[in-house]
Amino acid sequence: MRYKTFGRKIGLRVSEYALGTANFSTSDAGAGLEASHQIFEAFVTAGGTTFDSSNIYQDGQAETVLGGLLGRDRDDFVVITKYSGTRQERPRPGTTGTILQIDGGARFVQL
Repeated sequence: MRYKTFGRKIGLRVSEYALGTANFSTSDAGAGLEASHQIFEAFVTAGGTTFDSSNIYQDGQAETVLGGLLGRDRDDFVVITKYSGTRQERPRPGTTGTILQIDGGARFVQL
């Protein structure tokens, strides 16, 4: 695996490949918990450190599963998450709604 360093002062080391977690879930609608764990372990064993997630992947399950898989070693990894909208019946508009969704994603990933 090759890596890139971001930031002159921070020196964040990021793998050139990111693993998308759109199929991580606890149900059969996605990969399921066991397969999600196997995919995660194979990527980490190959040297992967970067994960892509979103608040709407598997209705939020992907972020929750990823958070559990990262465990206490989460400082060794980079999580790229994004606000892709919401599935709430009455979403909060504008900046406030966006901030609430991103904050919720960070809680799901247990950051």
